[in-house]
Formats: sequence, structure tokens, C-alpha cells
Amino acid sequence: MGTDPLLGTVIHNYRITAAINRGAFGSVYQAEHLHLKHRLVAIKFLHRHLFSEKERALFAQEAQILSELKHPHILALLDFGFSEGQSYMIADYAPGGPCAICSNANHHCP
Repeated sequence: MGTDPLLGTVIHNYRITAAINRGAFGSVYQAEHLHLKHRLVAIKFLHRHLFSEKERALFAQEAQILSELKHPHILALLDFGFSEGQSYMIADYAPGGPCAICSNANHHCP
């Protein structure tokens, strides 16, 4: 298997450091802020073939909805955009995944 071409690239002010997961609509990566060391985020990229005008509009609508959600169990959306034929969202990073906190025996998740 080859090296992921996005590893080490810079999007916005973030350098992609690791691949987290890949699904039917896109891939998620861990990235670190270039200037604010130890500031980790998750960056979700839609697959390149999902870049029609309609798909970009739906992605922007999703980003708008996510930006308005405020809940302790929902990762905050920090930014979104389009770069070199790809749509991306930048969100807070949850080590171990967004459900990791729920696996803690001392914490109850709804």
C-alpha cells in the first residue's frame, strides 16, 4: 500500500499528520496547527468526485448546521472550505474518536 498523498500537506493553517478513517463519502485526518503547537484538529475531506456545484452547496449547508450546534457531546466545527477541488471541514479533535469519552465507566452519555 502506498503513502497517503495528503500526509504532510498544509490546509488552512494545519499540517496533516495522520489518517484517522475513510468512508463512502470521504476521509478524516488528524492535523496540527502550524503555529499553535499541540493544537490538534480533525479534518474531513469529501472524496474528489463529490465536487459538483450541488454537492458543494450541500456541504456548505451541512457546515452551517454543524456550526450552530452547541452540545458537550458534539465536536465543534471550526472552519470549512474548498481547496484544490476538494471540500473540507475542520473540527475539534477527539482522541480515540468522538465516543471515547462514553467508554469511560465513570461517565454516562445520553
